[in-house]
Amino acid sequence: MNKLFLLLTSLFLTIMGQAQNNNSLTINELRLKNEIKLSFFNPLNGEMPIFYERVLTPKISVSAGIGVTKWLPVTINSMLCSATFQGYAIEKSTLGFYAAPELKYYPFGQNKGWYASTGMLYKRFNYNVLDKENQVKKAVQTDFDKARLAIGYSEHWGRFVGEFQFGAAQRSTSKTPHINSNEGYFSESETNTTGVKGFVSCRVGYRF
Repeated sequence: MNKLFLLLTSLFLTIMGQAQNNNSLTINELRLKNEIKLSFFNPLNGEMPIFYERVLTPKISVSAGIGVTKWLPVTINSMLCSATFQGYAIEKSTLGFYAAPELKYYPFGQNKGWYASTGMLYKRFNYNVLDKENQVKKAVQTDFDKARLAIGYSEHWGRFVGEFQFGAAQRSTSKTPHINSNEGYFSESETNTTGVKGFVSCRVGYRF
């Protein structure tokens, strides 16, 4: 009887220990609700954000990109800057601001695989522009996406994550030639523009 009791007790403890290990693994997986990511493409546009994503449910998460904008001193008619302050040289680009909230829906769950997202974007570039008389003038460009729709794919490799998305945005661009006067660098049609813009994003990050 004592041997049987010891055998059953040992079996029970073994099963309980295995169950606890399994539960620990499950709990550890469930705790990976946060992601920090960096973008490959944003720096090509003078944007340096860090993206944070938080899991709400297995199918829904929220994300936000926060950072700064800054161009190195360049001539505006170069390839990367052809749409900004054309024909003038940037004497200095000072720090601006970048913010991009986003809501993601993963139809297949687990916060990975294909997803659809909607969000917004605001970014501001601050410049000191050297005009034709070699006078330094302040200039500002702001881009505001009041509606961004995207389709993307996210994959996990343990605690690491990779993500790719493409989409379109309704963008309003405003250019302020000089802070206190009407003298400018643009025609009236260039000062405020609205239109649909396509975008592509590629990010890598870490889950915790």
